[in-house]
Amino acid sequence: MASRGAVVIASATLGPVIPPSIPMVIYALVSGASLGALFLAGVVPGLLMAVLMMGVVAIIARRRNMPRDEPVPIKDWPGILFRGALPLSMPVVLLGGIYSGAFTPTEAAAVAALHSLILATVVYRAVSWQMFWGVVMESTRGAAVITIILAGSYMLNYAFTAEGVPRSMAQWVDNMRLARWQFLLLVNALFLVLGCFLDVSVLLLVFVPMLLPAVKDWALIWCISVCWWC
Repeated sequence: MASRGAVVIASATLGPVIPPSIPMVIYALVSGASLGALFLAGVVPGLLMAVLMMGVVAIIARRRNMPRDEPVPIKDWPGILFRGALPLSMPVVLLGGIYSGAFTPTEAAAVAALHSLILATVVYRAVSWQMFWGVVMESTRGAAVITIILAGSYMLNYAFTAEGVPRSMAQWVDNMRLARWQFLLLVNALFLVLGCFLDVSVLLLVFVPMLLPAVKDWALIWCISVCWWC
């Protein structure tokens, strides 16, 4: 049971890294960064993490002689790949549309929802009208919760900005004269502790606007120092 929990916990870190990622969308909304660039930056690290995790699981399963299913015959591969091609096409449609400029990241969410709806209702016929109505109601409740969180975080950010908290934090980080690894370690430790009590969306919406001025000033100072030494 402990090993299963470890696998679930470790694999949960893939969600924010491999696009499309909701935390990346929230970070782009708060920081003004390019969502397409964030998605593109998460592809290689996400795939590398996935490959390493699969390797670890395979090694541990082989050492502990865990039960395995019978291997799938090669003759069945084409049918399995054909059945899975349409669901797996969503990331292609989503990311391809964003990178090609066919639609914006905001429009990509609507396109992905329409893609899923067509597959579930028309192609696979797995969703009835009653189930569809339940999905709509659940999505509405989820959107309402997110809207309330956004409203509260923007009010809190406005108060922090009015009181000069981001600028004070930037000056505090500057006075500490931290190296790159020290600054990154400090930020990771801060989010590690706060993540035990707060949701990731709350952390991004509240604390990223506070840390961005410090990050920008610290990066600028570091670049000037490097240029001076060169």
